[in-house]
Amino acid sequence: MLLFLRVQHEMGNIIFFEDIQDLIILNPQWLVDAFRCLASNKYDVKPQQLKDWTQFVQYGQLSNKLITELFKSKCGGQFLEQRGDLLKVMEKFDILVKNEDTGLFIMPSKMPFSSFENICYKLGVLNCKRTSWLCLKFEFLPPAFFNHLSVWFIKKYKPSKVQNEGQINAFYRGICIFDVNSSGCEKLLVAMSTDTIALQFLSFSTEEKEFGSNCSTIYKELITKVEAIIQRYNLTITFDVCFKCSEGDFYKDATPYKDLQKNGEFYCLQHQQAHKSEEVYLPWMKNAVEVRFWE
Repeated sequence: MLLFLRVQHEMGNIIFFEDIQDLIILNPQWLVDAFRCLASNKYDVKPQQLKDWTQFVQYGQLSNKLITELFKSKCGGQFLEQRGDLLKVMEKFDILVKNEDTGLFIMPSKMPFSSFENICYKLGVLNCKRTSWLCLKFEFLPPAFFNHLSVWFIKKYKPSKVQNEGQINAFYRGICIFDVNSSGCEKLLVAMSTDTIALQFLSFSTEEKEFGSNCSTIYKELITKVEAIIQRYNLTITFDVCFKCSEGDFYKDATPYKDLQKNGEFYCLQHQQAHKSEEVYLPWMKNAVEVRFWE
């Protein structure tokens, strides 16, 4: 039976997941309609759901109670019996990710918008030590790609907090900040522009520490994950590994790693001065054994 279901799934006749065997979808439109109960631009919200609804609209966080009510209000309850399996499917496609600390689901596509400058101000980025920017520059970068990547980071690291009428997760449209260690003094800033995904390691610690070990590990895991996303969704996109100085704008004039390796220094257009190449690509590449490039 399992082999038959696999074959039918590969032929496109059904939708079947081996790790969610209680759910066999004969009509793809049924799954689309189920997704639209939660991922939609139109909702019917009752006054008693206002608190949970506000949390969803402002921060992209869904409570279990609101999920149930949205399934009821939009679809008349036809999906409630499969609610648990549907949530697993939505997690599988990175439409939702569960925050284990709060029990709430996060919908990356509904994260609030804020300017990069405002987020850096709230986080106090100017008051910390920063590495250079590690930039993955794509020829074409689908907006949903960052959602897949942010879900991976949310599962891997604890979200940083910012002050905004109380403490909230530092998750925004195209920008996320995570605590790398339990002290919260070391953070990872992940950002996206039109064609670039960029990472910067931040340290608020009073201790003198080497960034190299953490950063090179993050780099290698990131490349592996990006390749996995490209393969999983059969995307025909390529990228170059580039770097930008720590105080520069990650989204413009990043220098390819292969160019930095050829010269001991390079001219920074933004700051109109020379930077030492190693200071820019280290510590991200400190322990990197292999780097792949897509021509």
